Amino acid sequence: MNIKIIGDVMGQTGYSSHTKQLSLALSKHASVQLESQKYPGWELKCKEEIIDMLNCKQENDVSIFIGTPDYWAFELANKPKKFIGWYIFECANSPIHWIDIMLDERVDQIWTPSNFNRDVLLKEGIPKEKIFVIPHGIDTKYFFPTRVKIK
Repeated sequence: MNIKIIGDVMGQTGYSSHTKQLSLALSKHASVQLESQKYPGWELKCKEEIIDMLNCKQENDVSIFIGTPDYWAFELANKPKKFIGWYIFECANSPIHWIDIMLDERVDQIWTPSNFNRDVLLKEGIPKEKIFVIPHGIDTKYFFPTRVKIK
């Protein structure tokens, strides 16, 4: 399977972190083309694997957009075979102009990291068949809790 991931990999935001980590994880199981804004010296900020994905050119089976729904239209205009939007917004309501975009028939799936986000989307009328909860992972190189006996 060939996957195109669109999102920021140069910044320090949560979206940037999601884009980098999801790209690296999926590249272990599929061919990944990564699309991100670049600026002079961008190569110095990226791991070699990320650089390879940014330089990859391929026909893709699915596009995954990691960013707010108001930007999904940029990729939807390219008429991808399948489109997945990554929704992260920790508020009780989405901005009203996002809802029409998420309901667009060209949006095949919406991935979100929490049950809270799923419940917000359901409340706003997004069909449950479109919503998939993909929890955040943990990098065990940096997080490794020790077992402590509780007395």
